[in-house]
Amino acid sequence: MAESNETSSKVTCRSRRAVEQIISAVCSEIKKTLSKNSERIDEHCIRYIQKFRETFTAILRENILVNGELRDQSPLDITPEFDPVDNEKEKKINEELLPQLDLCIVDIARKRKQLPPVCKKAVTDYANHQAVYLTKVKPQVQNDSFGSVVNEIKQAASLITCEHLKATSATLASLVKASSEEYEQVVHLTKAVEIEEINRNCKTNPSVLIEFPFSSIDKALHSPAKKRCTDSLSLPQTVPVKYKHHADATLRMDFVVQPTDTLD
Repeated sequence: MAESNETSSKVTCRSRRAVEQIISAVCSEIKKTLSKNSERIDEHCIRYIQKFRETFTAILRENILVNGELRDQSPLDITPEFDPVDNEKEKKINEELLPQLDLCIVDIARKRKQLPPVCKKAVTDYANHQAVYLTKVKPQVQNDSFGSVVNEIKQAASLITCEHLKATSATLASLVKASSEEYEQVVHLTKAVEIEEINRNCKTNPSVLIEFPFSSIDKALHSPAKKRCTDSLSLPQTVPVKYKHHADATLRMDFVVQPTDTLD
């Protein structure tokens, strides 16, 4: 029981370095206090200070535990808490790492605020600039088969439109992929609104009506009529096109066909 009380009365430190720091701090404070009374510092006083330092050091070392063990029996290792501070590491963290993290946070916050307008502007630009205008078709009529030529004209116009829509869709897909998924619906809805506005603004013209569902785009691109249209048609100029988007997912295109050659 006496041994337990004796152990509990001892001071506990985490390492030997802590013990030496305590001794140095106490002796430094004593010296600082005496230096304020310079008239009392004489040879006898210096001897008393030295004697006190020796006595205090001996008593403290005898009555202190390092990690629960007596100082003389404790290992010589020093805990990381008392290692010197790495100034270079601290400087790198404060001057390089933390500013980069701050910039990252600010950048993310700015993108969350500005991303929807950016998507809308990009979709508007593509709708106004790229969703243009089928090429004017000048049919080469042969063998009095004007009906078959008209069908080939329709197929050629469909192929041109499909290729253009695929290119525009790929560009928009890369834009949507770069943004977060939550803005995907905004992009598509905005595109539909812009296309509808283009449709309302188009002038009415004598037209040939073409209707085909979106699911048939890939089939049209691989149609055998593609080669026949390429061999017999030239597409030098552009004419305005009206796009109509229906609820049944059918794309309607009205374009002007102006034949310049006469029947043979």
